[in-house]
Amino acid sequence: MNKLILECYNFFKNCGFTYAFCGGYALELFLNKTLRTHSDIDTTVFEEDRINAIEFVLKKGWNIYDGSNMEKINIDELYLQGYTWYCFDFEEDIWFL
Repeated sequence: MNKLILECYNFFKNCGFTYAFCGGYALELFLNKTLRTHSDIDTTVFEEDRINAIEFVLKKGWNIYDGSNMEKINIDELYLQGYTWYCFDFEEDIWFL
């Protein structure tokens, strides 16, 4: 199994909510075939689990940025609506190409 997939699986193990791989890795898992190299991994959760997922990732020490404006959020801002979040386990400048 791919190292990044395994790390993600272990990260979410016992998280208490349903999640799924999506994007390029999901296709590769479905095909059971590597198509290209990846530098990130995409996951999704159900809307009703959104706040639990955000809280879980924040409590693990990761940084979360709102995908609509790339502003960093904190645990007090869980009421925010949003469907795209970028999570990083380090402080880093974020660049879009």
